[in-house]
Amino acid sequence: KRLKKMFGSPDVSFVTRHQIHLTWKKPDNKPEKFTIEMKYLDLESKPTFTLISNKMLLNELYQTFEQPIPTGNYQITFKTSTDEHEITFVLPAMGRVSKGGSCFLVDGKDFGYDKWCIITNHHVIGDSKNKELIVMFDEVHLRLRYWFFKTHTNQNQGLDYTMVGLTTTQMIMLKDANIYPNKLDFKSEFKHNGCMLIHKPNSVHCRVLYTPCKVVKRTPTRVRYEYLGESTSSGSSGSPVFAMSSKNEFAIQGLHKAKGVCIKMKSIKEDMMMNKIKKK
Repeated sequence: KRLKKMFGSPDVSFVTRHQIHLTWKKPDNKPEKFTIEMKYLDLESKPTFTLISNKMLLNELYQTFEQPIPTGNYQITFKTSTDEHEITFVLPAMGRVSKGGSCFLVDGKDFGYDKWCIITNHHVIGDSKNKELIVMFDEVHLRLRYWFFKTHTNQNQGLDYTMVGLTTTQMIMLKDANIYPNKLDFKSEFKHNGCMLIHKPNSVHCRVLYTPCKVVKRTPTRVRYEYLGESTSSGSSGSPVFAMSSKNEFAIQGLHKAKGVCIKMKSIKEDMMMNKIKKK
């Protein structure tokens, strides 16, 4: 016997490491008992915990977490006596740069290094080599000096990226705050013609924007996209661009450069590997 659907697929209005707000549409105003479970997908054990159970809700849930939840991929399951929905979302390891703009955390092992790194646009931090730089991941503020500096300007291929390495102590600070590098994808090449730009413009206070995008053009090193949600502005440069990977999970495939343009992570990796070989 097929059960009548009592509510529409939920949406994540906003999510941070400290709180989440979910909304959904109901065909009537009658309360109904809900159970909402959330699973963290980036660990092999995949622990599940219940956000709320057997509570009378209408069309939204606002939940605050006692401890900051880890960055990464999540799956949320909504259950009632007549309905069940699953949605997935990603919580980015994204920070702010003291000079303006954004950055995100990557595992240097993906690029042939044994440290975690910060990646952003060259134009975000400019010619700051060997100078101090402050990066803020929520309550964790890191004072960085470059142990590694690799960059391209807007000339030639226009890769426009910079990576900064973290010390062991700084890596521990991030781990203690449950901030881990998001997964990277160098193979999928935005194959689904859609992506998600996660950014925090200077004009938006205390809120991270999840802007869905439609891919309209690909070049060997870049991807162009149209915004299907809130647009970028000053401060969005250096943000991660997520897309669905071949493993059906959200992973970073691009580094946002300017309005409607990102640099492929695949191109950045190839450039770094090439320069690493030249240095030897």
